[in-house]
Amino acid sequence: MDKTGSRRWRIRAGTAAMAALALAGCSAIAPLTDQVSAGAHELIEASNLTPLGVNPSSPIAPDALKAEQVRGPVPSFASVPPAPGDVRAASAYKSEVVTLVADKRGLNQWSNANPPGIPDASITERYADAQRERVGHEPPVAPEKKGDTQAFVSKGRKAVGQTDVPAPAKSPN
Repeated sequence: MDKTGSRRWRIRAGTAAMAALALAGCSAIAPLTDQVSAGAHELIEASNLTPLGVNPSSPIAPDALKAEQVRGPVPSFASVPPAPGDVRAASAYKSEVVTLVADKRGLNQWSNANPPGIPDASITERYADAQRERVGHEPPVAPEKKGDTQAFVSKGRKAVGQTDVPAPAKSPN
């Protein structure tokens, strides 16, 4: 067999293999088409504009049935007022969203390129030392004495006349 004949055979074999795969794929899709058509039927039923009946056990059922019977004038499309002039067009909203998304992306890129942190820890330590010197003469905010909280609460209760309140239960820790 010459080169041309061999090439033709390879093309025919490849075409036959692709056709077999396509047929196998179609047979695999067949069960799905039944589900899709059933779903489409349910969608048509769900989108039907016929109103449902009133639940007879509802306390407003008689009023709802009366209101359903009232027929009034049906407005025409000509009676729909024109669109207000001070409402932005959809394209304006879209451009605003695009701008906000671009700004957010730009901020994210900048924050990724400039992560937060302290470039030099000695700067922080110098600041902390200066603040410690500034407030060094002041007493600590929370002195480390046990029982201060309970004494404070007891003193407050005595001041308002609540002497019979039991002490809180001790924690198991």
